[in-house]
Amino acid sequence: MAVGDVTGIIGAASGILALGVASWAARSARRSADEAAALRAQDAERLADEREARHDQLAPVHPGVLQANFGTVNFAGQRGLFVYLTLPRSYRVRGRGCYSDTSWTDLTLPGVLDGGVAHNLCIESWTQDQTEPRIQHLLFDLWPPLPGDAVSLWSCPCGRPSGETLTPPGHWQMRVDFKPPPRSRIRTMT
Repeated sequence: MAVGDVTGIIGAASGILALGVASWAARSARRSADEAAALRAQDAERLADEREARHDQLAPVHPGVLQANFGTVNFAGQRGLFVYLTLPRSYRVRGRGCYSDTSWTDLTLPGVLDGGVAHNLCIESWTQDQTEPRIQHLLFDLWPPLPGDAVSLWSCPCGRPSGETLTPPGHWQMRVDFKPPPRSRIRTMT
């Protein structure tokens, strides 16, 4: 066997070996890339779950059924129904008094309700001869406060609407039912 033949055989073997190593390296690289992608997907899912859990923790605590009472709406002595609402932290808020699930009126509320304060909110102005509330329930849209709101700032990491314009839907929505004043109290107010 000539030297050239041996060199050729060694070259061919080296080429086959290099091809095998390259193929193995490519498979390993694909496997590593797939594993890295799977880990990134798991991390993204874990972070999304953590953001959702934090979103749920920051949601306002539902106040339960509120007791409505009469109060004076304006200097002319017009009466109206009021409820007290206390939230655990400050929120930007928009409220609606709902006549049904498809018909409502906006409530006149400050743009921000301070946390830990019992806010006396007028939910319905009454006419002189009115004996029943027209509003059936309340719907509040709530958002974290924004800079300039004059309350302690906090934020939610979930990426939902931030409430710059107070346009529904809110970051959170909360339906709140209320009990009207006792009938005897309604009669004495007419």
